[in-house]
Amino acid sequence: MSFRNSLLSSNATDLSFVNTIPLKNPTTVLLLSIFLGGLGVDRFYIGDTGLGVAKLLLSGFTFGIWPLVDIFLCYKKAKEQNYNNLLYKLGNERVVS
Repeated sequence: MSFRNSLLSSNATDLSFVNTIPLKNPTTVLLLSIFLGGLGVDRFYIGDTGLGVAKLLLSGFTFGIWPLVDIFLCYKKAKEQNYNNLLYKLGNERVVS
């Protein structure tokens, strides 16, 4: 079942809960990755505390490769988390990997 079909088959009570779902703005994640990615701020923002600490401590040893690659990974992960949160709230058990 697609996300659109889930929304169309939901009643008004289910849809009122959609406004209460905490979503991460992918554009904010992208900007954090570009400007503060070397410090792991992007990972802290999306909830990956362990990787945020590792990135903070080890990004100097990766010669800037990890923060560069993480720009795309964090952006994608924020979008997937938002999608999974919406589907979970609507009662759909599908998980994107």
